[in-house]
Amino acid sequence: EKINCKKFYEDCSNLDTFYAINILDGEGLIETSTNKYKIEKGDSFLVPATLGEYKVIGKIKLLKSYII
Repeated sequence: EKINCKKFYEDCSNLDTFYAINILDGEGLIETSTNKYKIEKGDSFLVPATLGEYKVIGKIKLLKSYII
């Protein structure tokens, strides 16, 4: 999925699979219930199946990949 985040994007992990998030453009944060991670163009972020809710904050274009 290609996602164009203009301010923030909220999502929840899926117990059946992980998500791989690749930052295509922009910079910001990925915020979980326990941590914040700075992200920028070229970074990759793995969302474990058990993570739960998370939020991407910033003006960011990202690619969310997963196995179905």
